[in-house]
Amino acid sequence: MARLTYGQARDLADFLEKQRDEKGALHKLAKRMDVDFEEEPDRFPKKIGYKTISRLSDLNAEGLVDLSSDSALVLHRYLEQHRFFTRDTTVNILRGAREFFKTNNMKFGPRDLNKLLGSYVMFRRFWIEPDPKTFMFSRVKIYSDDSRSIYKFRESQYWGEFDGLREINTGYLFPSGRAILAICNSVHRQNVKFFSISKLEPSHPCYKADVRMFSGTAIASSAAIPHVGYGFCCLRQSIYEERFGSLKGISGKISFSEMEEDMPDVLQKIIHNENYRFTKFVPIAPKGEDFC
Repeated sequence: MARLTYGQARDLADFLEKQRDEKGALHKLAKRMDVDFEEEPDRFPKKIGYKTISRLSDLNAEGLVDLSSDSALVLHRYLEQHRFFTRDTTVNILRGAREFFKTNNMKFGPRDLNKLLGSYVMFRRFWIEPDPKTFMFSRVKIYSDDSRSIYKFRESQYWGEFDGLREINTGYLFPSGRAILAICNSVHRQNVKFFSISKLEPSHPCYKADVRMFSGTAIASSAAIPHVGYGFCCLRQSIYEERFGSLKGISGKISFSEMEEDMPDVLQKIIHNENYRFTKFVPIAPKGEDFC
């Protein structure tokens, strides 16, 4: 008996999961298949009803591959012939992007992405006012879909003292070369951000614990003015709370002296990624320009 390949099963599982979450979608699909079967019975080896489609929608990709029935194969063939899989191209685009960003001698892989999952506090230079000695924190969350095949990145900022400025960037993670790339767009299309995560701690590949801290460099593209690159460091939220207690607010400002006194390890990574020595501070943007 023919069975689905894993790629086919993954496409079918993703599609059925979305249909299951949309009220009445599985019923509509079953009715459409009934009509098509009545009109062209020779095109389909068997008829599939709502109960079968509903049962298949409860299975993940592995379950569909192992299924000892040709119902899944018939359903996949029907959906493929009627171009259902091309209606939602996000998953296919992300798979293509993942292949595009691959290089030789990859440093990071799926195991590292799994270790990154969770909530973090991001530290970097303050960008709203052009003061190079002021830093800031924001909230970051890294999460994945159920199959752990797509990894997402979200950074959130809220500044009540600046007319309630709110900035939320969401995007996807792609291992590439000696880094993990996070490519994000803001919810209201204000800017696009590119994060290059180059350092994970702990870093030993055999260490199974979650990442406690990661750092790298980033740059943004905005419709307002050109943005220079900056270094950043993210500390897992639970680790931050162990050191400093509960974090107040989604984002906030921190002075250079506070960073130097309370978080010298975080500050050192930020400056290191901007190619500055820890003992010598140099502004990273000309006067009158902001950071990103």
